[in-house]
Amino acid sequence: MNRPNTLRLLRAGLLAGAVLLLMPSFAEAQFRGDMFFAQPSQAVAEDGTATFEVLLFAGADVVGATHFDVVFDPVLAEIVGVEAGTTEQLAPGHVAVTSPGRAAVVDLNATSLTQPIGTASLARITLRPLAPAGTRVPLSIQVRSVLRQDSGAVASRGFSGEMVVVSALESCRSTERTWIDSGTRVPASARPRRIATHPVRLC
Repeated sequence: MNRPNTLRLLRAGLLAGAVLLLMPSFAEAQFRGDMFFAQPSQAVAEDGTATFEVLLFAGADVVGATHFDVVFDPVLAEIVGVEAGTTEQLAPGHVAVTSPGRAAVVDLNATSLTQPIGTASLARITLRPLAPAGTRVPLSIQVRSVLRQDSGAVASRGFSGEMVVVSALESCRSTERTWIDSGTRVPASARPRRIATHPVRLC
């Protein structure tokens, strides 16, 4: 192999390595048994809420049951509500118990012997910040157990996340531009191109 080709391959390898290093930690959650947040870092206004969806990567295993806690500092945030995830086989067996700084969640699959596999949605936890703008609220998933549908245990690890509290003005600036059409506000990405629209200030 000549020198120019060798240098090009070396640069490509270094670039790929740099990209992997710069990727957020949640992107590493691709091993069987990994439990992680769909959006691990979210900005939320002081008077707003943020919903964190908890996912499980099960690979080729059929998810039978899961038990986990999402924990955080109760001085910094509070739980508004906990809902079942979007995976239909687990939703009927969803149970959640909340206390200050903790949401304990159990999901039981009593509907299918063959699904779900791959990535399963376990719960959607909505939080409200109690801390002022500029505060970062760390979140942690503590896995208690993950079972296959045949009751075999799956080694699992939980990933972390965070809620970043911002001022209402900062939240407005980071929000997708909203447009008005016939008196109804719709996201810019959803508006039909054939309809004339006009920008609207939300703040």
